[in-house]
Amino acid sequence: MHSNSFKLIFLCTLVILFNFPTTKAQESHDYLNQMCSESEIPANSTYEKNLRTLFSSLSSKATAKTFFYDTVVGRNSFDTVYGMFMCRGDVPSQLCGQCVVNATHTRDSEPGCSRSIWDVIWYEECMVRYSNVPFYSKVATHPFCYKWSLANISSNPASFMSLLYNTMNQTAHEAAISGNMYSTKQANYSNSETLYCLAQCTQDLSPQNCTACLTQAIEYLPNCCEGKQGGRVLFPSCNIRYELYPFFRNVTDEALPEGIVPETKYSHTDSEYSEDPGYISHNCSTDQIINDTAFESNLKTLFSDLTSNATSGNRNSKRAGAGTLQGFFTCRVDLSRTLCGECVQNATEKIFSACGLAAEGVIWYNHCWLRYSNRSFAMETSPSYVDLNVTDTDNRVQYSSHALTLISNKLAAMADGTGQTLDKYQSGTLILNNKQRVYILAQCALDLSSEDCGACLSDMIGSAIPWTRLGSLGGRVLYPTCILRFELFQFYDLIPTTAITHPLLLAPASVGHESSTIESLQFNLPTIVAATNNFSYENKIGKGGFGEVYKGILSDERPIAVKRLSRTSKQGVEEFKNEVLLIAKLQHRNLVTFIGFCLEEQEKILIYEYVPNKSLDYFLFAALWLQSMLCLDNFLRNRMYTVLELWFSRLLVGKRI
Repeated sequence: MHSNSFKLIFLCTLVILFNFPTTKAQESHDYLNQMCSESEIPANSTYEKNLRTLFSSLSSKATAKTFFYDTVVGRNSFDTVYGMFMCRGDVPSQLCGQCVVNATHTRDSEPGCSRSIWDVIWYEECMVRYSNVPFYSKVATHPFCYKWSLANISSNPASFMSLLYNTMNQTAHEAAISGNMYSTKQANYSNSETLYCLAQCTQDLSPQNCTACLTQAIEYLPNCCEGKQGGRVLFPSCNIRYELYPFFRNVTDEALPEGIVPETKYSHTDSEYSEDPGYISHNCSTDQIINDTAFESNLKTLFSDLTSNATSGNRNSKRAGAGTLQGFFTCRVDLSRTLCGECVQNATEKIFSACGLAAEGVIWYNHCWLRYSNRSFAMETSPSYVDLNVTDTDNRVQYSSHALTLISNKLAAMADGTGQTLDKYQSGTLILNNKQRVYILAQCALDLSSEDCGACLSDMIGSAIPWTRLGSLGGRVLYPTCILRFELFQFYDLIPTTAITHPLLLAPASVGHESSTIESLQFNLPTIVAATNNFSYENKIGKGGFGEVYKGILSDERPIAVKRLSRTSKQGVEEFKNEVLLIAKLQHRNLVTFIGFCLEEQEKILIYEYVPNKSLDYFLFAALWLQSMLCLDNFLRNRMYTVLELWFSRLLVGKRI
């Protein structure tokens, strides 16, 4: 009984000791940024009490179908707090209210801003701001932040930027003279690409001040977003954004009947998850290597090595080489190793037969893809294969823009998150309405960097999908180094058929002359969502500065404790992985058992065994004096173990360096 009590304690203590950063909860996938003062509020001051009253007022107004609101709380100049929120002009009232509530809670969960005198919090759907000095009707362009797409404009970027400035200036002008100071515009960039622009000001500004604010925001675009497929500039008083996909709702659209979204139809063999490898397409370069026996020998050796690698159990290969040739294969992570091996073997035989001695080739199957070249290559978007139901005319009338907005934003979020997973693989679902659900799969070649993976997938969403001409929902886009598919039916396995092995090696310097392999530690996000009932309030068992803890039940009926770290953290993926490896290395009878982690869709989640017991004070102040002493003794031993273990690990690293 004593050891169980301490394990529950160390679920929190370990996280604090390792200094994990905070990240936002899943319902706040739309968190963007936060900027706050270094000056702090005195503890238990009147200003702090007034601020909490202000937050309560803002939240209640937002949930009462108000989209912009400013107010003041306080009687004296030294304790008065000024506050405001603004929701994006296309956001439904329910989402606006939830966004403002989340934003006011963000301030408390971010250690660096939890006691700041002033703060600006940006979410996708809203902005919340407070300060100790009045700011109404004044143009505020500081603090600011900007974000940009990882994907570049590949064809005639100068022409694109000219179109962007013209369209954005028109959008800004319309926003300044509109009643809610919000406007959107669209412009055709090519036959398949449409530019989407948005501009908005806080409604306390005059039209002249709104114009001045948006003009300055547009002038920032060359600093952040020159030649990029998307970007945004966020000021406290205004913001602008552009993308090559429909990220905003068309507020003039009438709601269409549920289930109206037409579905792309396929043959029966491709209408569900299938074990058929399913050849899709291939591309061979026109450059043929003539009468070169060395090239032919190297090509056969490369294909043999890739096939051997796949049939021996690997789902993907880091780039292999034979002479001047290099190549790789990648299998879908949801497949068994047997299916992966069969697919790669079929691919090598097919491409050798189809391409002969071509200098380069790529082949795509439903289960895998393979590429080789006689030159060095990294992230590339050509050649490509696109299988979408595209019409010759604008097809937006077929279904509501709301559906396109939901889908494109979900794809964009997965593009950002896939590169940060260990396998460069991510699957997810999107509830479209009460009759339809979208299934999505995104994957990159394993040796792509996180940034290149995001750029590859983002390019698909902006350049390859003609959003205004989709005749039905469903299809795929295939590049040499990444793939994307979305359908209205389940075409992948939700849970891998065999346990996934991740050969992540602990740095030798951290363990002396030993090395340790961490296997099967990563859980996919759908598994954790199902286990915790979508992180429901009923499953929540604790909360701290680094996130929230939920009780969950896995499919094998094992109870788990899920630590969901806050998204406002600045910690990178590699740092998170290193901390996971360090936690996995710490094993002690009084420490809660670490089961695994999840790193998908910008989520950082730690999974421990669930220990059903009470808090520390229950044992420290127990009736039996001996029980209390044993409890304290075990706690101190645990503390000594974790501190010394970490100290030794870092000492060895330092010596090795």
